[in-house]
Amino acid sequence: MRQGRVANQITLTDPERAALEDLALNHPGHSLQARRARIILLSAQGRTAAEICRMLGCAGQTVNSWRRRFLKSGVTGLQNATTARLRLRASRTVGRSDARAAGGSYPAGRCLRL
Repeated sequence: MRQGRVANQITLTDPERAALEDLALNHPGHSLQARRARIILLSAQGRTAAEICRMLGCAGQTVNSWRRRFLKSGVTGLQNATTARLRLRASRTVGRSDARAAGGSYPAGRCLRL
């Protein structure tokens, strides 16, 4: 008998499954996204969080968090949040650089970090 509960059932469309299988191949530099994709693929097979934890060596909270995020945002929700923050910072930096080049200045005590 299967132990643990199956969280919200995840049903994948063919394009979603294809995208997740591609991510799960663990392309260099994308190991976190590969793990997230595997979590969703195993969830779609009906595996419990406990089973997925044992298979992938991650915490139950990790499994449940990525299931919820996938249900809310789809495959794009599995994007690395750090990468998204760096893109946002870079876009802000470009805007500030443009303002400075046009004769603007930064408020005292502010610095730019990437």
